[in-house]
Amino acid sequence: MSVDSGRRVRRRRRWFAGAGGGTAAAVLAVVGLFALGSPSTPSGTPTETPTPAMNVAAPSDPVPSVAPSYRCVPPSASPATSDDGGEPSESRPATAAECPGLLDDLDLSVPPVSPSQADLAPATAGAVLQLLTELVPEGRTGGWAYQPILDAEDGGAYVQLYLDRGLGFGMLRLYVGATEPVTDGFDEKICQDAMSCAYLTGTGLLVVEDSADDCTRRQVVSLYRADGVQVRLQLADCLMFNGREHPPGEVALSLQEAVTVVVNPVWSTRVPLEVVKTGDRTFEKLTPIVGG
Repeated sequence: MSVDSGRRVRRRRRWFAGAGGGTAAAVLAVVGLFALGSPSTPSGTPTETPTPAMNVAAPSDPVPSVAPSYRCVPPSASPATSDDGGEPSESRPATAAECPGLLDDLDLSVPPVSPSQADLAPATAGAVLQLLTELVPEGRTGGWAYQPILDAEDGGAYVQLYLDRGLGFGMLRLYVGATEPVTDGFDEKICQDAMSCAYLTGTGLLVVEDSADDCTRRQVVSLYRADGVQVRLQLADCLMFNGREHPPGEVALSLQEAVTVVVNPVWSTRVPLEVVKTGDRTFEKLTPIVGG
């Protein structure tokens, strides 16, 4: 499924989880997912992605993947803005319910996890990049960069990665940080026109957004989790600003691949200490993100 398939959604759609289930901690666990191996050290020149240093561990007692449920409901009525930008002239009537065709095309299952007693530490830029390189498809990588975030000492990062799967480099940017826990009505604060929003049972609010005006955010997939963690993955069709322009780039992931990365429960503001050590050693020297 191509990234473009998500762009046919040009108006707000909201889907709410079906009855039953809760914000089960099992699907949000982030420890015990990976067995560490030898890291590879990046250089200034993009290289082939190394053999994964960390692989999803098979739990002794298999935990089935979780396929979040949802049901479609009519969008809420919202005021129509006047042409001059002033007060709304009239209310836009709510339309009939639209079933989530976009969701029907996607696999929204959450990978299985196995609890672990691993020591945890605040997630760093290196740790987030280490995990991201393990979750994206194979290809050449480069363009490793980061941008400082508020409350970084509490864990979280905003990082950049280039991925070339044979057609040229594409740019990915990933943010992992804290947000307010998802509760009833949370979507009213987040979802806007041109966004596709879905409550995933036991997981949180999934949001897909398209942007025609920002090449660094051609498509953005975000997950606001019930445990107060936000994961946002930006798919770009350009590369980082070089002082004159954003050079053109390829879109590195399909919408399905992006959703698969975002819903993986490995993401957290606190990750296994060994992941932090490995990532900080592998990505010791990161350049700052330049431009949007």
